[in-house]
Amino acid sequence: MPGAVNLAEVGSRLKKLRGDVSQEAAAAEAGVSQDMVSRCERGMAYPPPNYLFWIAARGFVTVDWILTGRNPDQYSKAVADVQKKYGPPMAPADRGLVEAYRKAPVETQQVIRLLLKLEKAKGD
Repeated sequence: MPGAVNLAEVGSRLKKLRGDVSQEAAAAEAGVSQDMVSRCERGMAYPPPNYLFWIAARGFVTVDWILTGRNPDQYSKAVADVQKKYGPPMAPADRGLVEAYRKAPVETQQVIRLLLKLEKAKGD
């Protein structure tokens, strides 16, 4: 049937976009249940809008690509503008560093900021 959404393929794309983030963390960030993320990735349910928008932004892809697989290189204008201004999306390893920093105690964050200032001053 033309225009039909293949939920198994959608699920595969969702899983790929989620990357190394756990289903629990993705669900919490997107405001859905872990069970919903699991069911969507297994092709058993349509992803709810808030999850679609969250994962599209995370993967720098369009919702159209997630649902249909069409135009894999097409980015929305807003995402293209953000990438032009700030550069490409963060690598998974770098995202892990940012997440570790955010989870670190305040004292550890202060030390990291101090070290970064010292490193920057050394380069100036």
